[in-house]
Amino acid sequence: MALGSTIGLTGSTSIILIIAILVIGVIYFHKKYKEIFSIDYLWDNNYCTVVDESGKTIVDKDTGSIFGRNGIYSTEYCAFHPLMISDSEFREKALTLYDTSKMFTSIKNFFNGTWRLPDQNLIKTDPVLSTMILNPWYTSDDVFYTPNTIQYTYDLKTFIVDGKEFYSFENDGLYSSFFKQNINANNTTQTKCSPADTFTCEDSPGLCNCQYQDVEVYYLYMDNRILIELPMQLYLGEIDDSQTKTISIKVGGKIQQAKIEPFKVTNLEDLEKLLERRFYQFKDTIGTACDQVSSKNQKAYDSKCKFFKSDALAGLVIALKRIIIINIPESVRDAWITKVDDKIAIDTTLSYLEFFLWLAAKSHRDKITYDFQPFNKNKR
Repeated sequence: MALGSTIGLTGSTSIILIIAILVIGVIYFHKKYKEIFSIDYLWDNNYCTVVDESGKTIVDKDTGSIFGRNGIYSTEYCAFHPLMISDSEFREKALTLYDTSKMFTSIKNFFNGTWRLPDQNLIKTDPVLSTMILNPWYTSDDVFYTPNTIQYTYDLKTFIVDGKEFYSFENDGLYSSFFKQNINANNTTQTKCSPADTFTCEDSPGLCNCQYQDVEVYYLYMDNRILIELPMQLYLGEIDDSQTKTISIKVGGKIQQAKIEPFKVTNLEDLEKLLERRFYQFKDTIGTACDQVSSKNQKAYDSKCKFFKSDALAGLVIALKRIIIINIPESVRDAWITKVDDKIAIDTTLSYLEFFLWLAAKSHRDKITYDFQPFNKNKR
């Protein structure tokens, strides 16, 4: 009896020890995870904003869970790119490019300190991880750069940069369109009312400058495949004797084969050829398919176009910087800035692509983060 009791006690003790070790291990790795990815910092500084198709916030500190109870996730998900959480097609596309072995290697690099966050070099070290899987803050300009405000009109026809007014853009390379939407809009800027506007309306109704109305919501768009393919083309172009590669990309739930052709950029002429082939010729292929596409329907056109609404213009600058500017020689980057500066000096009309690529190049060279703020030129 005593022997049986001893065996029973020993067995129970072993199970308790195993459970205790597992619990301690989970607590340790959870604490390490939150520390590596600065989860508390991301939450406290509003870098955890993730919304679903209906505009509902789906990451929450108090009600969220690891398993997404009632569609609400816990703050541990702050480590991921918002679209990895809210968009299943985006998630499939990203994970198609990022296999299991690379995933384990990345986890190891983070836990042993080989990779530290934030780090802009991660963009070049692992572009898929840094731009499609991880929270963009980890390699964002905001961590390192000096902020600079750009004002713009809601119709995207006028911008003011460092006191200089830019207007009458050619609709080329990046393409402008709009859709009509009934929203609670600021009467002056014709954009969605800000939290400050909403507070004013609640606190002082007589001073409220907002009302529900039909407004034209403007946006720019470009070829979505560029985001994936162009950095690879430029990377292959740096490798001697590299050949065209075929990769699998999941778009709209279907596997597509994409041929990635090496493209080497050594001078301004090479860059201009690249822009012609990958940006300016896109309109000949797409036609009007991505014009006047409402916000709720833009996801259905994801396999064709990447959309940038007026409240996402900073993201457009970052995208152009990541897919082009950081992948070309600094001498070519500076030559592009000089070319556009010369056009500006003689008041030559710029295309949207020339303007935003110029901003991306200046942002990279001068370590600037551009903050886009709407204004109405008729109210100045």
